[in-house]
Amino acid sequence: MYFLIINLLNYVNYCSYVFQFLILFIGVLFIILLACVITYKLSIMDIVENIKPNKNHVNLIMCDNVSQIQFSKKNYLIARVHISNTIYYAKFYNPPFFDNIVCLKRDLSEEDVLKIWNMTTIGGYFIIRRKYDKYFGDYIFKRNSEYTVVCKKNNFQHVFYDKYRVLEFVIGGTMKGGTTAAALNLSKHPDISINDNEIHFYDKMSTYRKGIDWYKRHFNYSKKIIGDKAPDIMYMPYTFPLIQSVNPFVKIVLFLRNPINRAYSHWKMMTTHFFKNELTFEQYVDRELYFRMNENKTYTVSLYYHYIRRGFYYEQICEMLKYFRRENILILISEKVKNNMTSEYNKIYNFLGLDVIDVEYEEAFLAVNKDVVGEDTKLYKTLKKVYSKDVKKLEKFLGYKTDWW
Repeated sequence: MYFLIINLLNYVNYCSYVFQFLILFIGVLFIILLACVITYKLSIMDIVENIKPNKNHVNLIMCDNVSQIQFSKKNYLIARVHISNTIYYAKFYNPPFFDNIVCLKRDLSEEDVLKIWNMTTIGGYFIIRRKYDKYFGDYIFKRNSEYTVVCKKNNFQHVFYDKYRVLEFVIGGTMKGGTTAAALNLSKHPDISINDNEIHFYDKMSTYRKGIDWYKRHFNYSKKIIGDKAPDIMYMPYTFPLIQSVNPFVKIVLFLRNPINRAYSHWKMMTTHFFKNELTFEQYVDRELYFRMNENKTYTVSLYYHYIRRGFYYEQICEMLKYFRRENILILISEKVKNNMTSEYNKIYNFLGLDVIDVEYEEAFLAVNKDVVGEDTKLYKTLKKVYSKDVKKLEKFLGYKTDWW
C-alpha cells in the first residue's frame, strides 16, 4: 500500500509538471503570435502612412479578406476580386484608375503586379509586398520588412502580348482634323500597325456586331503597338465603354482643328461625295443651330447633319474623361501639326513610348486645306460667338492658346 501511494503521488507530480509545461508552452506561443500580429500591424500601418489618402483621391485596397486590413479604411475602396480579369477591365470599379493602391494580397502573378502599375495614376503610390521589388527598381520610394511603397513617376505603360490583346492606341478625332494624314504618317514607324481605312468598329453597330475576332484581322500583331484610326469616336460617347472593354488603358490621340473650318470641310465633303443639295453651308448652319443642337448622336444623323456640334471639343473631352484618364489622352492642334510636323509627331512617339524616327511626313487630301470660311464674313463671326465659351474652356484645360482666332 505504501508503494502504491508513493507511485500515485509521483504520477500526480508528473502530470502537474506536464500541465505546467503545457500552460507555459501555450503562453509562449500566444505571446509569439501576439508579437507577430503587433509587428504586422505596425508594419503595414507604418508603410501606409506614406500615402496619406484624402477624400479627393480615388484609393483602393486589394486584399484576400477584410481581416488583413489593420488600418483605417476611411477614404478607401475595397476589392477582394481578381486583379487582371476583373479590376483591370473596369468590371468592379469604373473607371479602374486609382491615385493610391494598397495591395495586401499574398500571391500575385507577374501580370497582376504590372497591371497594378498601369492602374496607378502619375504621381500616385502603391504598396505591395517586398517579394515583388524586382519589378520596380528606381521607382521604390520606401520599404520595411514586409512591404514596399512604389511611386509612379511617369506614364510608362506595360503592354500585354497575349490572346486578349486588341489595341494600344486610337486616333480618336476629330473628323476632318487631319486624322487621315496622321494614320498615313504613323504607319511609317516600324513598330506601329495601324489601319489605312476607317473600320468604324466602335461607332457603327452593324460593324461592331461582326465581332472582335473580325476586327483583329485588320492589324499586324507582330508589331509592338497596334493603333486604330477612328475619328468619329470623340463625338460619340456611346463608343467609350466599347473601347474601354477591350483596353481601359488605351492611349488616345486627338487632332483638333479650328471648329469653324472643320464644320465647313465636313459639309463640303458630304455635299461633294455623298449627296447633292441646293442648300448652302450657311443654310445648313442655321437649320442645325435651330433644330439639331439637342439631337441624339447616332452615327448616320451625326455624319450627315451635325457640322456645328462636332466642334464643341471641350464638351466632348469632358465626356471622354469619364472613361479614360487625362495622361492617356494626347491633344494636338491640327494647324500646329501642319506647320511643324516633326516636333508634333515626336510628341506622339514619346506619348506611345516609341523611338523617334526621321521620316518624310505627308499631308493627305491637300485640297482640304482650302476648306475655310472667310474670317471677315458674317457667318464666321456668328460661329465664332457660338464656339467662344467652349474654346476658352478648352484653352484653359490645355494651358495654352489654340490660335484659332
